[in-house]
Amino acid sequence: MTVRWTWIILLLAGLCEAAAAGDMPQDQKQFIEIVERFHDAYTQGDNDIAKDATRLQRAKAICAAIRTPVVQNWTGSVFKVSSNREGKGILELTLSTHIRVATRNDSIADIGDNTLIDPKSPLFDQTVLLKKSQQVLFSGSFTPDPTDCFRETSMTLSESMNEPEFLFRFSDIAPVPYQIAPYQGTRSPRGD
Repeated sequence: MTVRWTWIILLLAGLCEAAAAGDMPQDQKQFIEIVERFHDAYTQGDNDIAKDATRLQRAKAICAAIRTPVVQNWTGSVFKVSSNREGKGILELTLSTHIRVATRNDSIADIGDNTLIDPKSPLFDQTVLLKKSQQVLFSGSFTPDPTDCFRETSMTLSESMNEPEFLFRFSDIAPVPYQIAPYQGTRSPRGD
């Protein structure tokens, strides 16, 4: 038990240090800006073909900017913490107004993805302590996907472009010791 708590304390110290170094990693800013830019392009599309094309363009832009599915010390806000019938952890985080990263919510859908959080893992112990709307630092990996670059789980094109939820396998998570203002993109309040 002492080894587990030592590991958790070291993890928290490392994540807190990363948070103090800056509000949000550059690759996360790029990811959010790309997804938001193509959300805007989708809503402005004149017809279904133009709207369909924005999803492929978004995928190309994400893959060009984010070269690896593995991310470290990204920031988010807890949207949902739950468990499935088997007791495995379900976690969903909000990255911006329209973007979420999440595990699957059932074991059958999760076959091959392995995103659900094992209740015997240190990650599960960390997840149990989280609260809705709490700011967190997290690490893990997206699931590569030919349609969206990183697998996006929405049922419709509209949901995929307006409120995308990217499948994510968490490896570390910890509360941020201070609150980080939600990322608002690069637009200024004046619209510049």
